[in-house]
Amino acid sequence: MKKVIASVLVAAIVGAAGFYGYTKHQAAQVVETTTPFVKETSVRTRSLTDLITGETNATFREIFDKADETIKKIDESLILLESSNSTKNPEAAAKGADYLRASQTLVRTLNSNIRARFELRNATDEFTEAVNELKASDGYSYKYAKVRTDKAQERANKAIQGSKDAFKDARVAIDTFKDARTAAALHYPADSLIPEAVVQAIDKYFEPAEAEKKS
Repeated sequence: MKKVIASVLVAAIVGAAGFYGYTKHQAAQVVETTTPFVKETSVRTRSLTDLITGETNATFREIFDKADETIKKIDESLILLESSNSTKNPEAAAKGADYLRASQTLVRTLNSNIRARFELRNATDEFTEAVNELKASDGYSYKYAKVRTDKAQERANKAIQGSKDAFKDARVAIDTFKDARTAAALHYPADSLIPEAVVQAIDKYFEPAEAEKKS
């Protein structure tokens, strides 16, 4: 009788170990299947952030176009990740999806920030030109120059506020991305995520003092 009980216990233990091993294998497969989507998002996001934070000759138009393309590609990766068989490791899949969403939001807000700076630069140039024209005008031309200056001042004020709002949004997006990356790092390979040094460069670039220099 004791031998029978012992045999049953051994079989149960072996069966449980086998089931645990199988479950762990399936969970690992979920990470392996979804890692390419995470890595592609990291590569595309970094490619854009390098244009913004590094020494580059890229034009505003090139940055805007690249941001639009990156947002579209992350959308595609997110759909593929969420449609994969992730029920065997829902936590890893969820953290991967959060990382993709945070990356996409980061791209959107950085793009908006650069657009806001572009508008601020143009608005400032227009205001400077209008003021110089006003100084050089007299009579009827002065009246026309004054109207132009007032409009330019209004545009500049809006651009200044827009730049401030875009900066705040960028700071929120950066902090959210950092949290999402930390959570994803618990499940995904380090080489599939944006390197910590790059994250620090983005963080530093959008520090208030640094942002002030670039406005």
